Amino acid sequence: MAKEIKIGEQKLTVTEAYAYRYDYGRGKEVLRIRVDREDHSYAEIEAMLEAPAGDIEYLEDGETVVVYKGYERDFTCSYRDGAFEAEI
Repeated sequence: MAKEIKIGEQKLTVTEAYAYRYDYGRGKEVLRIRVDREDHSYAEIEAMLEAPAGDIEYLEDGETVVVYKGYERDFTCSYRDGAFEAEI
């Protein structure tokens, strides 16, 4: 199953993407995205997620599953176990 996120016409292949709220559901909400190193470089991820303009679509096999709205600030990205883990 191919998993991607799409912002405008740009796409990233991901292994997972999901909304997460800190502080046991009472804190700041972020969108967590995991991208395998073989699929994209840090530069590609940063360029797409540092300041996303508009909605973020999560697709499985080319079909939109979820549309995330309002995730536009505070990009962070770390590398662990062969994958980049980003939050916005």
